[in-house]
Order: sequence, then structure tokens, then C-alpha cells
Amino acid sequence: MIRSRQRGVWVLRTAGTGAIWVCLLGCVAGDATEGVVVGEGGLEWGCRDVTDNDGDGLVDCEDSACASHADCTDGSEQGAPGFQDDDTAVDSDTLQDVAMVVEIRPEHPLPSDDLECVITTPAMGPTAVGVAHKLIWTRDGVQLGDSPIVSSAQTSDGETWSCEVTATDSAGAEVDAAIVQVDVKANHPPSAPEIAFEQLGETELVCYLAMPAVDPEEDAVRYRYAWSVDGVDDPDHTCSVLSLTGAYNSGRIFSCTVTPSDAYGEGDSGTGTHVVGADG
Repeated sequence: MIRSRQRGVWVLRTAGTGAIWVCLLGCVAGDATEGVVVGEGGLEWGCRDVTDNDGDGLVDCEDSACASHADCTDGSEQGAPGFQDDDTAVDSDTLQDVAMVVEIRPEHPLPSDDLECVITTPAMGPTAVGVAHKLIWTRDGVQLGDSPIVSSAQTSDGETWSCEVTATDSAGAEVDAAIVQVDVKANHPPSAPEIAFEQLGETELVCYLAMPAVDPEEDAVRYRYAWSVDGVDDPDHTCSVLSLTGAYNSGRIFSCTVTPSDAYGEGDSGTGTHVVGADG
């Protein structure tokens, strides 16, 4: 097996299969699971793996649980290996194996968070048709269970949890495997930053950190900027530099609020106020 770590995920593949690596997408705002279409037997990947995941005798789009899945709404299993857009079978010799990718959500869990092991990319390709996927959780190296979700009641601060998923073919031979781990960590958010301003003539107003936020655990800190003008929020401007072009009037009051955050959550905001024209 060949192992590689990409963006925090360890991926294993079988040597000599010509497998290609599938990179994990970056995090997005909001609930990462929002809008996910559930396939057979509660498996989000179950509508395109040519496998009867829930054992009811119906495979992929034949199963009513896949009725609203994107791979099935047009009446063809376009997402399944061996199918083109016109449902014409593809010679399996021309297909490549795709390495399985697994992630744990959330990526930076608190002790109050449930952990969910998700297969974002199932094992696919000529050697992966009809595979079964099995997962196992371990905590600090001790195997604990095979449910996709671990309750927060089972986790504690300082623990390292791993989810390993193994894909096997109909004969029980291993096709692929992937493992990912997270550290459960109680968090202390960064402190509120101190805000200052620099007005550049009549064209720009710069909101900057006179004193950056301090994170107790020395986690990396990011900042979110919000502006208001004469007490009215300005949601269209979210950068540290505000253009005054077309809005410059001596005496107008601009407020800048900066909210710090680490990977686990937001800290207290810092706010500063500047009167346009007061410094120049």
C-alpha cells in the first residue's frame, strides 16, 4: 500500500493500480453537511457505487432511497463507473481507479461536538465495482466502534480519534483503505484586538490592528471586518480598507468592528470609530 497525506487526510492506495489522487475540498462557510443528498441505507455515496448497500435487492437508482440523488434524477446512473452521459457502457480497461477519501466532521472538534466519519470519495474504478465499505473508530489507538457517528458523550479534551475505512470486493479482498484523525480539544478563543485608523487623503480609510488578538493556545488567528457609517451597517464592505470615493463628507462617522477567530470559534470583537476629516 502507498500512503500520502493531503490537506490533513491520510489516503492509502494499492500500488500498481494506476490510482489517481482525489484532493479534499477546502472548508466552506456554514454546516458542511447542509444540502447533502442521502443515498441507500443512509450512505451519501450509495447511489453511484454499483452496490446494494442496504441489502434490499435494489441497486443504486433502482432504490427509492436514491430517487432525489443527482445521479438518478435524469433517469441514468451517470455518476456510476461504466456509464457515460448517453448511458453507453465504457470499456472497463479504460477506467482508472480513484483513491478513496475520508474525512471527520468537524475538522476541529470541541468536546461538545459529535464526530462523523464521512466517505467524501468512495473507492471507484475497474477493481472497485461492487465493493463494500467498512469503518472502524479508534481512540488513542484503541478500537471502539463502527458507527459513522460518535457521540460527544464518548469524547473528552485531549483525545485523538481516528476513523479508518476499508473497501473490499465481493471476494473479501481489500481494494482500498483510508484513515483520518482529529484531536478533540477544549478551546479558549482569541482576545479582542485593539483597532486604529489611518485616513489616506480623501480616498481611503484603513482599519488596522493596533494590538492583534492573542490566542491562549497559540492557534492561528483570522479576522473578519465589518463597517458602519453614521451608525448604519454597511454589509457590502468587509475588507480592512474602505474607499471614501463618492462618500467623502467631513464629519461622517465610520466604525470598524474586527472579530478574531481560531479554527474552533470566534473570540470577542474589537471596535474603533473614526470621524472623516478629523486627521487631515
